[in-house]
Amino acid sequence: MLDSPAEVLVWTQRIVSAGVVLTSAEWLAKPRLLDDVGYMSWEVSRLRHPVFTVGPVARLLDPLFRYPNVLCVHAVRLLLGVLGLIVVNGPWQVAVMTALTLLSILLLARQAFGFDGADQATNLALAAVTLTLWFPGPIAAAAALWFLAGQLCLSYCAAGVAKATNPEWLDGGALCGMLDTHMYGTPALAKLLRPHAGALRMLGSGVVVWECAFPLVLLLPAEALPFFVVTGLTFHAVNALVMGLNSFLISFAALYPPLIWVVIHSRPTGA
Repeated sequence: MLDSPAEVLVWTQRIVSAGVVLTSAEWLAKPRLLDDVGYMSWEVSRLRHPVFTVGPVARLLDPLFRYPNVLCVHAVRLLLGVLGLIVVNGPWQVAVMTALTLLSILLLARQAFGFDGADQATNLALAAVTLTLWFPGPIAAAAALWFLAGQLCLSYCAAGVAKATNPEWLDGGALCGMLDTHMYGTPALAKLLRPHAGALRMLGSGVVVWECAFPLVLLLPAEALPFFVVTGLTFHAVNALVMGLNSFLISFAALYPPLIWVVIHSRPTGA
């Protein structure tokens, strides 16, 4: 299933396309967030740089990004995501993935303050897949897989190092505080965990250690791979359930097929 780089990239394409469908559907489900008085108002966000307010770029983007036109952009992106799930070969694959990548990058200009690590992972995966379609060949495909696997390891490690500098993460206070927020939390769970300082310390420190240690998957024997894959996907599944970070589960899952290929093919089993 994951023997050739091309096959792995097809899996990445399908998973990341599913993530695109999910995120665009979420925006379409709450359209008022994008209107002129919503959190993602184009009238406000365009003021962050003169290029978005005057000149040819502004004249080009304004009709696309104004509400309700931006909903049409998300609808097109959703449709392209559906096609990305289905069209995995031939010239139409190149057209679909190129359009999907360009549109996803374009939306960075519209919603710069609403994007997060999941969107970054999505755009990187889309760009890597699209570049291998424009420049086909085993070397380019393998390079794309190494890039995406490295990006996955870097994302976890950077997050872990950042948390390690915060004593509240190591003692679990930051985790409890985050769970107690309206946007990213489950207050009932925070209330349940708060009296248990030892469990909070174990959870907080465990997340930090796991994230910092994740790049070791590239150095350890291939037999260690299932541990990293299972714990990683479980980590995102729990975050989706508890914190509502649904897009993180799919966008980061798209980077796991490249990681699996790199680990399996970079060294002999048991080395």
